[in-house]
Amino acid sequence: MTFGGPWNLRGLLPEVREAARAAARRSGMSVGEWLNSVIEVVDEEDGELTPSTGFDRCSDDCSRQSVRSDDRWHRDAGWRDRGSNGQRRQNFRAEEREQNRPYRDADWRDREANAQRRQSFRAEEREQDRPYRDAHRRDRGSNAQRRQNFRAEEREQDRPYRDAGWDEREANARRRQSFRAEEREQDRPYRDADWDEREANAQRRQNFRAEEREQDRPYRDDDWRGRACMEETEVPVRRQGGPYREDRRGEAGNGSRRKPGR
Repeated sequence: MTFGGPWNLRGLLPEVREAARAAARRSGMSVGEWLNSVIEVVDEEDGELTPSTGFDRCSDDCSRQSVRSDDRWHRDAGWRDRGSNGQRRQNFRAEEREQNRPYRDADWRDREANAQRRQSFRAEEREQDRPYRDAHRRDRGSNAQRRQNFRAEEREQDRPYRDAGWDEREANARRRQSFRAEEREQDRPYRDADWDEREANAQRRQNFRAEEREQDRPYRDDDWRGRACMEETEVPVRRQGGPYREDRRGEAGNGSRRKPGR
């Protein structure tokens, strides 16, 4: 490469170009003005050019953007790899299902055949057992009929004894009723005598209470007259502090009859 020749921007990376344009846009200058402001001439005699701090910033930005672009490419590549792996897994599963379909179909047919054989075997077994089941049902019916007939015969045989027991119970009940009636008739005099005695006792008690009241009447009358005399001869005791209500009532009566001049 010859220095001092014409500029050639074809060798620059697209990311670097975009970084330069973005930096010039942010600074409000064109790309050439931004490059002139970034690159400063330090020693004109030696002709050495040193990049300024702005150029360092640009280079840092460019490096960061290149790193980001590399990361993005790797991420996109990983995403593509994952998508291809997922597609391969789906294809593998579809092929595996297609390969296993005959075995699955055969297994399904075997299960269907076994179920059909079990159903037919059960139907044949029921057909073979039908005579025994019918005979057992007939035996049960005949046994039930024999039990009913035996119970009817037993009831017929026991009817005389049951009738005799019923007649005996009726006779016992009638005897008990008649015995109770006779017992009541026999006990009536004693019950009547007891009732008369109770009535006489009640009458005697009433007469005794009346005589006792008559005997006590003089004493009660004397007591009543003594209390009355004591109340008449009793002298009221005056209290200290004021006249009795009778005196006050008399004074009130006398005051009401006073003359107006007094």
